[in-house]
Amino acid sequence: MVVSDRQNKVAEKYNLNYALPDFMHGILSLLLEITGYDSFELPVPATYIINQNGRIIAGFSDINHRTRMEPSEALEIVMSL
Repeated sequence: MVVSDRQNKVAEKYNLNYALPDFMHGILSLLLEITGYDSFELPVPATYIINQNGRIIAGFSDINHRTRMEPSEALEIVMSL
């Protein structure tokens, strides 16, 4: 399952969001107008693999949105369950 979190509610619940510094507010104002989002907080990209019992088997998060769990690694973990 993939979670889409348009209003950062899930990210907030799991402390996976961060406030942008004031100097970036002007830069992102247009983006906020387009998306309708009214906060200067962004989610931290995260991947969690959860087994059928609800236990987290693997997880990865990094504030750098370019750093993600490799899909091949995630697939390998899922296939080993």
